[in-house]
Amino acid sequence: MRNALNIVFSTMLICFLFVNGVGAFVLLRILPSKVGTPDLEMPKLEGLSLSRAKYLIRLHQLKLERPVIYQADSKVLSGHVLAQKPLANFKIKTGRTIRLTVSSGEEMITVPNLLGMSPREAEQVLNEAGLRRGQVAAVYSYTFRKANVVMAQSPEPGTYKERQSSVSILLSLGLKTFPFLMPNLEGLQLDQVRVILEENGLEIGQEDYQPDSKFGPGTIINHQPSVDTVVQTGQKVNLQISGTDKFESEASYFVEVVHVVSGISKQLEDSDLPEERLPKKYVQIIIDDQRGQKRIVNSNYWPGTVIRKPYKAVGSAMVRVYEDYELVREEILE
Repeated sequence: MRNALNIVFSTMLICFLFVNGVGAFVLLRILPSKVGTPDLEMPKLEGLSLSRAKYLIRLHQLKLERPVIYQADSKVLSGHVLAQKPLANFKIKTGRTIRLTVSSGEEMITVPNLLGMSPREAEQVLNEAGLRRGQVAAVYSYTFRKANVVMAQSPEPGTYKERQSSVSILLSLGLKTFPFLMPNLEGLQLDQVRVILEENGLEIGQEDYQPDSKFGPGTIINHQPSVDTVVQTGQKVNLQISGTDKFESEASYFVEVVHVVSGISKQLEDSDLPEERLPKKYVQIIIDDQRGQKRIVNSNYWPGTVIRKPYKAVGSAMVRVYEDYELVREEILE
């Protein structure tokens, strides 16, 4: 009988200790996290530096959500808290995860390439990029013979500036007109004359072929204006050439120069506009053949534009394509 009572007593004691142990665990470990933990007042972190905000989060036994979000803002200093979640003064529990948005400072914009554009095109591109046109100056230029196009800019393309920063441009007035004496072209080959006239800012006018026993085919017999006549840059020069135009036509052939302006994969016709308003590129296509050097394309095109230019080449010919003054293509025409 005594043994039975001991067994019953022991069983009851064990049950008592187990129930109390479980109760103590619930009371001390579970309930505080669910019910008994006192509410905290969310501290104000907006406007503080990120390091100060991290310190307060640790101090209040809170957690910082990773990664921290960065966002450009012109009013809040870079590296300072722009926004927080939960908001300041909200009642929260310890261990709560806090989300911070930190200012990366003023938004920086890549300065577009304006070279070769008209002032109107340049201003439109700047406005679309979030910049504005600054000072405008103009000078005569031998390199940029086309007037009223951008030949230089400040800041340079590819640099970073704050939104609404100004970009100053330098326009070309083209070749400066000045008088000089007409050089002597008689006895020279036509391809030599083309180079000389271009270097002096002159253009070829009429080409009159006449058989002449003294000169070989393609030799200049006479020209107007004549030698030592006062001429101006941009003036046309009429040439009298030995032989017939057959000497050129026998070695001449027509080709179509086709080039797709780089920048996007989708091809566009010359009159189309791209969906993405990327800045135009200044494209030059230059052909060298037996007649000398000829620039057949010298303008701005949207990326993806298909340029097609027919050309009558003479003899061996080389085509070079430049985009924004960088050689992107070179090949022999056949």
